[in-house]
Amino acid sequence: MGKRKSVKIGPIDLVFILVSVAGFVFALIGIFVPWIGVSASSELVGQSSTSEGSALFSKDLSTMSNADGVFPIGLVRAFAIIGLVLAFLCAVGVFLKALQTVRIKGLIPFIFAVVTIVVGVLIAVFSFSYASSLGKLDAGEILKISYYPLVGMYFCAIGTIASGVMMLLKRG
Repeated sequence: MGKRKSVKIGPIDLVFILVSVAGFVFALIGIFVPWIGVSASSELVGQSSTSEGSALFSKDLSTMSNADGVFPIGLVRAFAIIGLVLAFLCAVGVFLKALQTVRIKGLIPFIFAVVTIVVGVLIAVFSFSYASSLGKLDAGEILKISYYPLVGMYFCAIGTIASGVMMLLKRG
């Protein structure tokens, strides 16, 4: 019978694990918190208001997406889910790599990490595209309405990118 090799997780490995798991948790939280907000103001009346925002899978976003020329919300949702899955897989990969149970080296982890980072960037780009395609109304002093991404988009994009970066740095 062979001896079992003891595995020690050093402080650097622990940082990699914590950041990649935190990235996954951020991406997960980002899916469920408000994604798009709306701001309306009127200088004529002297009032302004902002909405609490709509979550990514709320019916509010689906109804706003039915207008012509609006960026497809399905694409934003698909990339958010893909980003969440990739962030999870990166966190698992970093954890297994730190425990030295996985010995995959070379091009595969590099490509996987780069794809995860690119998906995180695309989540942000598509979310901003969606918010800007909803349009802005600027009627001078009477009424101004604008849409903007909220914390959900930032959490999901940054969490996905963080997990991908940790996988990229830990792949060797």
